[in-house]
Amino acid sequence: RRVHGDILSVYFFSASSVFSLVPVPVLASSLLHSLSSENAMVCASSSPSTLRLLLWLACGWFSVCLCGPPPSSSGSSQLDLTHYERLGVDRDASPQEIKKAFRKIALREHPDKRRDGGSTESFQYVSRAYQVLMDEEKRANYDLYGEEDPYMAPGGWRIDLRYNFDDIWELSGPSFQSFVVESPELWLIKFALYGAEESQKLIPFWNKVARLLKGVVRVGVVNCQRGNPLCTLQGATRPPQFLCHYRGEKNVLELENSIAQYAAYVMSRLHAPVTELTESPFPSPKPWLLYFQVSNCIRCEKRLQEVKKAAILMADLVGTGIIHCGDADGEIDSLSEFCVQYNAVDQFPRLVWAHNDSFTELYEGEPLGHAISTFVTDRLPNKVTAVGKKMMESTVLASEAAWVVTFVDETSYYWDMLWLEYRKAALLLRKKIRFGVVKCGQQRQLCIESGFRGYPKILLYPAKQTGALKRNAATSYPGDWFGAEISRWVFQRL
Repeated sequence: RRVHGDILSVYFFSASSVFSLVPVPVLASSLLHSLSSENAMVCASSSPSTLRLLLWLACGWFSVCLCGPPPSSSGSSQLDLTHYERLGVDRDASPQEIKKAFRKIALREHPDKRRDGGSTESFQYVSRAYQVLMDEEKRANYDLYGEEDPYMAPGGWRIDLRYNFDDIWELSGPSFQSFVVESPELWLIKFALYGAEESQKLIPFWNKVARLLKGVVRVGVVNCQRGNPLCTLQGATRPPQFLCHYRGEKNVLELENSIAQYAAYVMSRLHAPVTELTESPFPSPKPWLLYFQVSNCIRCEKRLQEVKKAAILMADLVGTGIIHCGDADGEIDSLSEFCVQYNAVDQFPRLVWAHNDSFTELYEGEPLGHAISTFVTDRLPNKVTAVGKKMMESTVLASEAAWVVTFVDETSYYWDMLWLEYRKAALLLRKKIRFGVVKCGQQRQLCIESGFRGYPKILLYPAKQTGALKRNAATSYPGDWFGAEISRWVFQRL
């Protein structure tokens, strides 16, 4: 009885080692106790089957020590399961059945209930499934579209990862060709080793470059760790290195870590549509942004670079004029009637928004190109119509005229930037096509019916079709969220 009692003890701890991962010292001490000298003598007189059982258990224990526990279900297999499969319920399960299934799993799998504290990742999948299926709205979206995207907008809509609204893009091999090489925009890209000290020191500098040139160029970063083939392909074999891509041309930048040098390089590559004005009337009837400066003024030269960036961002929307009002150390130039007309006689540089001859406004905001362009765009007329379900049926789909409609989550952090760029596109094409906006926070059902799963989404409804034919023929805009690019895409299809 003593021998068989010890055999059961060994079996118990061996089974525990497999299923609960009892620490090795505990199991070892039990095994040594079972095979102590006294017990060993009794074992020797036992039947061969008893000894075979002991030997089998010992081998099993050593295999566990060498090979480790069986694989956890928290790995890739969990990723292949649906929320219903994770909870073990049918798709038409009631909330009570879902709650009961979750409690049953929690009693068994919750880390606090396990002796080893394991299965945390596996239980997180189960918890996520429970949270989604117990929420009526989330469950309905899940049944329609599948698993929710980790990049979820505050209003409950997915963010379309083709669009990036931060200052710096993180680039990889699959996106590099389409985003950078084939793009008409100028790209500045840093190739770096994320963990390296030298690369870490350059992070604040690159952030400042991105902020200073926001909207004018695209700024990106590529991680060259683990032998990234993209870095080798681009010739960045000694990171950190900086490259410029512009219209199919690639250049290695060997500039000093100076923001001013990078800004000067960019402006030397891009054409800023600015006009030097000496007398009225203006060359065109469009609204104008007027920049007043004097010679021998360092501050004026620095601010001029930002005005030129704003001019690039506002091309074809407004005119940008530069007006010289004399020398900083001398008298105001009496030949410049603009300086007197707009009261630019003592403070320089001076930036004035002239919507027309009778209305002007002094710009006193942040002296950055993208801030100036935002200020101007916000003062241009709004050519975008708010579209609801009724108007979609009676106007957009019922009309034979072409329409461009964007579906957005107006509660999101990115809405202001989206809105300004979309308004730019509408202004550029104001005489050719109508633009509309559907705010999905207010028109949720319309967005779902239109196949809207993430923002931003832009649809072009073609001309000469109506009703269901027009809805089915709508084309989704595949490009980037910049007014000029949106307008080019629409214009090519009109």
